[in-house]
Amino acid sequence: IDDLCDGGGTFCGIADQLKELRPDFHRTLAITHAVAARGIYKVMDYYNDLFITNSYADWGNDQFVASNSDRIFVLDTEKYYFNA
Repeated sequence: IDDLCDGGGTFCGIADQLKELRPDFHRTLAITHAVAARGIYKVMDYYNDLFITNSYADWGNDQFVASNSDRIFVLDTEKYYFNA
């Protein structure tokens, strides 16, 4: 779990280490603020599932995110913070 993903490099490096230590582990990443699409695209090569919020961008309308909806889960921050 982390709060910010821009380019995804840190998460890819972590995933490489996880693969080496536990190659059969299911890897899931949760990011509070997904800043750039390139980061999302990049980490999907390393993680089985990705949870992101739409706090920075409306990722639900992104073509790549939509085509990987079985692995990328977008949490609507407005639903959680403004409509209690």
